[in-house]
Amino acid sequence: MSSINSIIEKIKHPTKAIIPLDSLRLIDWMPDVLFAKLAFRGELGQKLNLENPKTFNEKLQWLKLYNHKTEYIDFVDKLKAKSIVGNLVGSQYIVPLYGHWNTADEIAFEKLPDRFVLKCNHDQGSVILVSDKNKINKKNVIDVLNKKLKRNNFYGCREYPYKYIKPEVYAEEYLGSNIIDYKFYCFNGEPKFLYCGQGLTEDHSLKIDFFDLDWNIMPFYRTDYGRLGNIPKPLRFDEMIEISKRLSRDIPFVRIDLFEVNGKVYFSEFTLCPAAGFMPFVPKEYDQIIGEWLELPY
Repeated sequence: MSSINSIIEKIKHPTKAIIPLDSLRLIDWMPDVLFAKLAFRGELGQKLNLENPKTFNEKLQWLKLYNHKTEYIDFVDKLKAKSIVGNLVGSQYIVPLYGHWNTADEIAFEKLPDRFVLKCNHDQGSVILVSDKNKINKKNVIDVLNKKLKRNNFYGCREYPYKYIKPEVYAEEYLGSNIIDYKFYCFNGEPKFLYCGQGLTEDHSLKIDFFDLDWNIMPFYRTDYGRLGNIPKPLRFDEMIEISKRLSRDIPFVRIDLFEVNGKVYFSEFTLCPAAGFMPFVPKEYDQIIGEWLELPY
């Protein structure tokens, strides 16, 4: 029933179909600026102001369209990001890597330990947790990953760096399941707040809440996920803040995604454009309040 309702909604409001159509590569011909304006209207119900952007989401759209630095390609490539983080803050924050391959058919399962994690370097959500290698259906795993490797993650939200990543699949150490993520919103090297998330977007179990750096829940939330509520502050929170500062230096905006396991901090990924610049804030005025922290490199 929900899929039928979704189709009806897109028929009534055609701009809501822009992102799905782009994901299917049906509107590759559409210029990026036109895509951004139509998608912004469809996702947030607002007109996109690119000439004088004020809100956080508007400024993220501006950065997507006009801040095309080639080094950002390596930032969002999850494999190359490991080297960047190792050079900037130290290899102790990198989840150990077992191997990487051009296709899932090449995965050396026989050389992997009993527990590991499989991911793609070029997208979001392609995570397979393997807690017992002997119980997985290798053919299904290979088929799922090969399908994801064929997708260019630029299409759907038009985030420039993803267009040029060479897709690979990789295996890294299994650190546990249901881990809490700590995602720091950083503006020119200054983390201002973070969100904590637990669960997965793939099975709709993800719950999040925003916190300030004094560990108070912030007075806004997102409508597309459930609420996480108050949780204990991580043991190495101050270390996380320092890592975020060092990794975000000289970048107008980036979200530094970290997690903590057994008292150790690990890097997850760089996120240059959270929610692809379509983040639904409640109350809405926080979209503009947060936007004031983001200085665009005109």
